[in-house]
Amino acid sequence: MTDGLLSLLRRPAPRLRWGGEILMGLAIVAASVVVAGGLYYWPGLPDLLKKPLGLAAFPVLLTLWFWPGGSQRRRQFGVLAVLLVFFVAYYSKEPVDRDWVPLHERKVYADVRGNEVTFHNFRDAIHYVNDPVDVRWTRETFSLDELEGAQFIVQPFGDTPFTVHIFMSFRFSDGRRIAVSVEARRVDWNNFDPVAGFFRHFQSYLVVGTERDLVWKRLARDEPYKMYFYDVTEDDAVIRRLFEGLIDYANSLAARPQYYSTLEESCFTGLVKLSPEISSEIDWWDIRRWIPGYAVHVLQGAGAVDDTLPAEALRERSRLRSGIRPPWEFETDEAWSTHIRGGPASGEGG
Repeated sequence: MTDGLLSLLRRPAPRLRWGGEILMGLAIVAASVVVAGGLYYWPGLPDLLKKPLGLAAFPVLLTLWFWPGGSQRRRQFGVLAVLLVFFVAYYSKEPVDRDWVPLHERKVYADVRGNEVTFHNFRDAIHYVNDPVDVRWTRETFSLDELEGAQFIVQPFGDTPFTVHIFMSFRFSDGRRIAVSVEARRVDWNNFDPVAGFFRHFQSYLVVGTERDLVWKRLARDEPYKMYFYDVTEDDAVIRRLFEGLIDYANSLAARPQYYSTLEESCFTGLVKLSPEISSEIDWWDIRRWIPGYAVHVLQGAGAVDDTLPAEALRERSRLRSGIRPPWEFETDEAWSTHIRGGPASGEGG
């Protein structure tokens, strides 16, 4: 009887060992994917080096780990040593400076004195329909006491919920507005590899500027993209804290660059995380926060935009009106902002 009991106790051991080996193998496969992608997209390394290393890393690591033979254990220890060295370097590397596109050349930063905030490298570019963009950087001062509202702006540029850009606009009582967008800092407008965002390749970039820059930039393209403006329904104190979070974020990026990780951030989450009140109302497990096309549903659930209407009805009510004229036909950014929202276009140019 004693021998039978010992036999029963010993039976789970091989199963546990077998299960542990499977889990370890899956972990090695996942780690090898990160090594391959990390090397392939490593900023600063020459293409002649990083691309061959990236392409070879995955099959080489898996062969060394899984190929049977008397030296398998030694090879596996070698693989673990390589992975340790790689991940220490991978997660301690700093973003490098690159040859940025003109629209991303400068970083915004802010000075706060009492209730006044001054943005340096405030962008006010002119986006012509058929001519090159005229990039302009200015310095603008705003009073926090005059902040009176905000909007989330949704711009689909494709047919999937992933091909949507989310940015914001803040309104002040003097009629001025600040448009804000969290983006991946670009070195080329014509080629963009979204996979690179999974492998610490892009820098996070914050644009703070006029609406005639950030909004018209997306309306001036060949295809007439749609756009939707959703009022933030939080109270003034929450909107102010969100704006103060924006100031802190701008200064942190100006002081030290950060990676734009597709796994951790999107144009939407980059903005929502600036507001403790809004972000705390979004369930951590809600994967829709990383899919911009579901941003309005997420915001309605958090009570940050109107939740008295179904999302589709609210979408139709929030649609940008047709017949938008270019901003250079207006004397001021405030006049153009009024025009796109259907109000009287005072201050029009001749």
